[in-house]
Order: sequence, then structure tokens, then C-alpha cells
Amino acid sequence: MPVKPLSATSLSMNGLGTFMLPCKKIVLQYCNWNGSAEGMRQFILNELKDYAASNPKIEFNIIKKTGHPVVKGYYPYNQVKSICVRNLKPFEIKRKLDLIKNNSSAQLTSYKNNVTSKNKNPRGIWSPFHVAPSLRHKI
Repeated sequence: MPVKPLSATSLSMNGLGTFMLPCKKIVLQYCNWNGSAEGMRQFILNELKDYAASNPKIEFNIIKKTGHPVVKGYYPYNQVKSICVRNLKPFEIKRKLDLIKNNSSAQLTSYKNNVTSKNKNPRGIWSPFHVAPSLRHKI
């Protein structure tokens, strides 16, 4: 009597076959009467509903607060990235939202060496001047 295989599919778990955006929440902060927030007000009225519908895994909050408009992205481990969007048009604000959404929240670092390694080279750094002068190649 042959044994039939199970016809079940595996469930996707976090990290296995799924991609989770690092950005969990985006806060749009603007002033209702400030002239520099005109683009933010237009974005909230006209484009935010479609943008939020296309990104269902991100929580969007709107805060009315005096000052220049700011977009804040909240990431795991209590990391926050803020971008001031004063005097920007709605399509430019959408670009800044995409930047925050796709950002990994890691700090930018510049490496002095091209290769970063945890361990030092056991042989040291090679140079042609480390060879004895009598053994060097002569032209």
C-alpha cells in the first residue's frame, strides 16, 4: 500500500520568504496656517489616502503643530529619522516619504579602508621593499 504525500504548503514566517519594511510608523507634522506647509497641506488633502492605501503595513499619523512641516519615520530599536519638508511641493514630499519608507535607519559611516575585517592579516602587509635588495627584480 503506497503512502500518499501531504499536500500542504509551508507558512511564511518573518525572515523566511517574506520582506518586512524596517519603517513601522510615519508621522506627518504640519502647521495649519504657516506658508511653508502649503505643500504638506495639499499632500494630506489630495494624495495621502492613496499613498497610505498602497503601504498598508505602515502606520500614518498626522499632527498639527506650529513650525515648519516635518516627516518623521519610526524604526525598530527606538530609532527616528526626521526630514524637514518646508516649502516643498506634494510630489517632492512623496519622494521624501519614499526615502523614509525604504531607509534602513542605519547611520551612514565612511570606511577609511576598502576592506573591513574583524581580524588582522596574520602575514602583515606585503610590500616589494620588504624583500632583500639582492633578491629584488632588476630592470
